[in-house]
Amino acid sequence: QFFIETSWPIETFGMVSFALVSLSCAVQFLNQISVVLYPILSHAPRAQWKVLEQKSGLVLLRIAALVMVFYYPLELILDFLLPSYATSIRYLSWMLPVVFFESRTTPVLNTIIKAARKESALLRVNVVMMLSSAVTTIVTVLVLHDIDLVILSVCALLGLRMVLTEIVANRIVASHEWLDMAWVLVLAAASSVGYVAIGGLPGWAFYALVLLAFLFFRRKDLREAKGLLHSPSL
Repeated sequence: QFFIETSWPIETFGMVSFALVSLSCAVQFLNQISVVLYPILSHAPRAQWKVLEQKSGLVLLRIAALVMVFYYPLELILDFLLPSYATSIRYLSWMLPVVFFESRTTPVLNTIIKAARKESALLRVNVVMMLSSAVTTIVTVLVLHDIDLVILSVCALLGLRMVLTEIVANRIVASHEWLDMAWVLVLAAASSVGYVAIGGLPGWAFYALVLLAFLFFRRKDLREAKGLLHSPSL
């Protein structure tokens, strides 16, 4: 945001800030789940962490995916009420994958790493991301001076952070399961293709079909996850 503010007119900064602030509302809602998940992990035997990671992550992914179904009607409302913010709404559409990435990174993966007292590993991931962010910012802002690439780089960096954090968390819980992360990437890509590349009602239908495929193929796991998280033993 600092580089955008200093390299583009205030109008451009305002449009990007509108998209970022709007997205932060959804992300902050998902992040509050960590307040509940952390004490559950702290009191659960470490042998259960792998199951808790998979089930809680799956439930949060379903919540994020279902919320994204309502983006298309929300976009129509915003276009009607705020016609001068059309560019901001377009940037918001581009950044929808961030909701999927953050629904897994902060509430689930970061919480497991903190519960295991592996903050040093989390620090290394954050340092790598800070350096990567610095490089991409220099390239997209100072060299190419392309605001579209700046927005896309934010999504790419947060996706990379999710992958790196997933690797660390899986080592902690001794898991070699990557299916949930794969579904996060699939749904994030579907939101981009549907709401950005296709757009309109056909794009919404495309995303809805991918969501239905996710709910169908993971229906058993979702039922088990719901039962586990409602278990009195937790």
